[in-house]
Amino acid sequence: MTEPPTAVRRGIPRPRVALAAGGLAASAAVVAAMLQAPWPVLTLIGITAIAVAVLATLVAVRRDSRVVAPLAVALVALVNPVVLTAVSDHVVARVGVVSFTLDRGFVLWGVYPGIAGWDPPADPPLVDIGGIARTSQDAVRDVVDATSSAFGWAWRVGDQPSGARAIVNGWGGVSAFWRIDSPTWISDDAGDLGRRAVLTDAVAGAAERLDLPFEADVDGDVDTGDGVRAWSDDLGGTLFLQIAGARATVWYTGGPFLATTVEDFEERLEPFEGLLPPATIEEPDLP
Repeated sequence: MTEPPTAVRRGIPRPRVALAAGGLAASAAVVAAMLQAPWPVLTLIGITAIAVAVLATLVAVRRDSRVVAPLAVALVALVNPVVLTAVSDHVVARVGVVSFTLDRGFVLWGVYPGIAGWDPPADPPLVDIGGIARTSQDAVRDVVDATSSAFGWAWRVGDQPSGARAIVNGWGGVSAFWRIDSPTWISDDAGDLGRRAVLTDAVAGAAERLDLPFEADVDGDVDTGDGVRAWSDDLGGTLFLQIAGARATVWYTGGPFLATTVEDFEERLEPFEGLLPPATIEEPDLP
């Protein structure tokens, strides 16, 4: 093919210059994405990528470069902050946070069985999660029935989440640990101190049914005024009675409870040993 006239090519960089510029722009985009650079930096790199793409296109046309200049265009088109961010968001939405190490390759933190920021006990006990969930609901309901039948107190259920559910691990997946929450029952008829003993006795009975042997006043004294009393065990379960004026609130929360065997948990944890955890993308809902 006849080489274009010198006048046409004058001032147009050589293809290898465009390729080098494309490589630099792509490298800057990768580094910025990995370091989670602020949007002004990403915007500047994006503008640079557009400028390099325009330049490389001009080089491809004016210097009849069919490989090198188009490769530069492909670099800045595919490896730029917008594309990298979109791909990263898609990957996180599908599989959670992904990191990379030279010795282990890609690490999928969405399948991490632990919980970010929380260290499990050395030998977490297995509990009957379904049984505790059912018993906690029934035990708290016994408190409601005792005061309703004795004094006609009216109770309602709060809007707090209830039931048994897996705790998120912080990196886009769920852990091997669960939490249990009973419905939160609320009454505005607890202002009479003369009847308060029936309420506290009923909650203490619910705690006994749930095998919660440790009783403590967390705040104030519910027998004589406002306060919070808790009954707990050494496994992670706690039954609460809160008094605020005439309002009484009763609920149970428990966890984190291991929902698999210790052997399975340790086996799933092994691929992550010695790795530095990446930044979390959500807050684990610990009890």
